[in-house]
Amino acid sequence: IDEPIDVLFSCAGVAEGSDRLLEVNFVAQRHIIERLVLDEVLGVGSTIGMISSMAGIGWHLQLPRLLEFLATPDWDTAVKWVERNEGVASYRFSKRAMNAYVALRAMSMLEQGIRINSVDPSMTDTPLARANAERWFRFGADYRAAVGLEPLAPIQLAYSLAFLCSAAADGITGTSLLVDQGLAASALTGVFDTPGTKGRYGLAEDSPT
Repeated sequence: IDEPIDVLFSCAGVAEGSDRLLEVNFVAQRHIIERLVLDEVLGVGSTIGMISSMAGIGWHLQLPRLLEFLATPDWDTAVKWVERNEGVASYRFSKRAMNAYVALRAMSMLEQGIRINSVDPSMTDTPLARANAERWFRFGADYRAAVGLEPLAPIQLAYSLAFLCSAAADGITGTSLLVDQGLAASALTGVFDTPGTKGRYGLAEDSPT
């Protein structure tokens, strides 16, 4: 690719237990972004929008380890780091890595005229979610039933990404935007008790979900 890119949507992902999960969910996406920045295909006025997950909130709780991982300079060293560190090849770590990366690169990219953000969606009705329905659809199901909502539709994530990458969000960068129908806010304030949600912020016993 040698033509300038105005907007890059980075939207790849696989579920827990998938082969090379961290490579697909984060390492490959970082590699593409960094190459496009290096080649100046992404430059002044460009924006980047990544799809993370509610699993990525609370990334600051693992910040030292995440920064160590993000310090790996390329694909191969990242893969070797994962091999040396037991327990990091997980969906949650991949999404926390993405949110930490967005925060870490915000200033240096802004110096090149580039904005980078991500969205942290709750349950979204996608083919990937349906393939993992037994585990994924139960997260937040009680909250959705209480407020009378279905899982998010993909278009709702598309609108959020389009906003973050538009001139309407010109002052926003380094941000992971919650798109969760109010689930986290309700859990944090005690309005609705959703198991595992407070744990993602380090405020209660964590959940493996």
